[in-house]
Amino acid sequence: RLGADALIGFVPGIGDTAMLFVSFWIIAEAHRSGVPLRLKLQMIWNVFLDWLIGLIPIIGDIFDVAWRANQRNAEIFEKHVVGQ
Repeated sequence: RLGADALIGFVPGIGDTAMLFVSFWIIAEAHRSGVPLRLKLQMIWNVFLDWLIGLIPIIGDIFDVAWRANQRNAEIFEKHVVGQ
C-alpha cells in the first residue's frame, strides 16, 4: 500500500513540499484538540524528517513509503484522544 505522500513525492521537490500542508493540518487538529506540546513536537519531527529526506531523489521516495509520517502522526493523535 502506497500512501498519498509516497505517490505525490515522486514529483521532485514540489510533491514533498505540497504534502507539508496535509501534514500540518493533522498537527493543527491535534493542537485544537489539546494534544500536549511534547507530542506535537514529535509530530513536527516526523514531518520534518519526512520532508527533508523526501527531497533526496529515489532515496526519499523509498523513505516516504517506509516512514509514513502522516500515519504516524494520526496514530499519535488518536492515542491521545482515545486515552483521555
